[in-house]
Amino acid sequence: MGTRVVVIGRTDVGRRTCSLLAARGIEPVHLDDPSDDELREALSGDTSGVAVLLHDDIRALRYSLVVERVRPGIRLFVAMFD
Repeated sequence: MGTRVVVIGRTDVGRRTCSLLAARGIEPVHLDDPSDDELREALSGDTSGVAVLLHDDIRALRYSLVVERVRPGIRLFVAMFD
């Protein structure tokens, strides 16, 4: 299992999540609003999970679908705020 987690979203929750991951020795890769290509690149290699932390549920669902298409079965957490 990898020691990198991709965190998507320019939110306070996203920043706090990255801090908590780093404190546990897990490398966070924080992406504000990635394109599909940027997300695909971030998901390559030793990435073990993804957290989608946006205040826009439609975008959160879209990112979730892209993640599942690029890395089927990867651990995926999606926060629904609205």
